[in-house]
Amino acid sequence: MTKQEVAIVLNEREAFKQETAETLQRQLSEHNITATRIPVSDTLFDEISLRTPRIVVLDYILGDLTTGLDVQEFIRQQLESQCSCFFLTDEYSTTVAVSALKNGALDFLDIHAPQSITLLTNLIRNEMQKLTPPTMRPGTPLSMWVADAPQSKLTQTLLDRAIKNPP
Repeated sequence: MTKQEVAIVLNEREAFKQETAETLQRQLSEHNITATRIPVSDTLFDEISLRTPRIVVLDYILGDLTTGLDVQEFIRQQLESQCSCFFLTDEYSTTVAVSALKNGALDFLDIHAPQSITLLTNLIRNEMQKLTPPTMRPGTPLSMWVADAPQSKLTQTLLDRAIKNPP
């Protein structure tokens, strides 16, 4: 089971949505966030289970197969890991948006809205910060990596040197 950070599940049979998925994946990559595009197919639910993403970006209409609401419900009920959902769709409906948000989606964005990809990238970055423990974030002081347990003199000396002379 591989741990992916973001899974993008858009109905990429439409050229515009394929371009949108590529743009989102590229923007996330520029922020060191791994994003994988999962094709809409009969194995969609298996792919999501296998990848166990931390965040999923969903379209509402996923071809003839299912809807984003069904995928969101599957994630909520079947995956043991914490997984956040965002909707990015051109099938904007207040009823669907309310259902998605009631079921735990963090946002429901219109794919055609200006700056929607940039906004979603920022929302994902913020959510990743919340999901990442402070000691695992880049730039965390080395002293945060060390437990409060008693240390040998050698360990303490090495730690002191590393703090004074960071790499």
